[in-house]
Amino acid sequence: MFGKNKKEKIPTFNPAYWYDAYFNRFHFCHWFYRMKLKALISLVPANAKTVLDCGTGSGLLPYLLELRGYEADGFDILDEFVEYGKNKLKKGVIYQDDITVFKAPKEKYDILTCIDIIKRFPPEQRESIYRHIAEYLNKGGRLIVCNASPFFFRMLFLWRMVIKVLFPGMIYQGNVCGRNLKTAQKVEHYDKFGALRKGLPLDIFKIVKEKKIVLGILNIVVAERI
Repeated sequence: MFGKNKKEKIPTFNPAYWYDAYFNRFHFCHWFYRMKLKALISLVPANAKTVLDCGTGSGLLPYLLELRGYEADGFDILDEFVEYGKNKLKKGVIYQDDITVFKAPKEKYDILTCIDIIKRFPPEQRESIYRHIAEYLNKGGRLIVCNASPFFFRMLFLWRMVIKVLFPGMIYQGNVCGRNLKTAQKVEHYDKFGALRKGLPLDIFKIVKEKKIVLGILNIVVAERI
């Protein structure tokens, strides 16, 4: 969790992290991931059949959805995540691709999810991403976009300050966002509801829900394909 030398190279993020955080009740982020995934899954309608998770990491969300009877696939740009997650699903597919140009295993889906990925792109690039996503959504299908709120980054900053005081000379390595706090702060102003809507083409999408989850740490926008 901690490195003794500030200059040492930070190791590749462990692809098993999300599974451990979700299933291990002693993990320090267990409550967060349980609440987050529960809230996200509750937004997937019972009558939906197919789900594609864009930027899935090692595929925890598709894995949980498959357990609940959905046909779930996912992709991520990092091969180590894909390598870890591809054998987790019995029927679904975890594969490597880029959200800006991805091709999906199925022609159309009922639900597409983008969890903590849209914020990585500037607002001017998002419309083309949303339009590309729409090509794989059935009419009436839903796009679920979730990003950390500015509140999350403020709490993360405070957490890092606590670590700095308690463990001088060490650097926190337990979280992807924690390792990229400067980048996270730069995009903080993008992560409000208005920013999630930026670039969303309203000629093909209709916003049906905006919601804060996990004590206001995460913002969610749900849009319907029209």
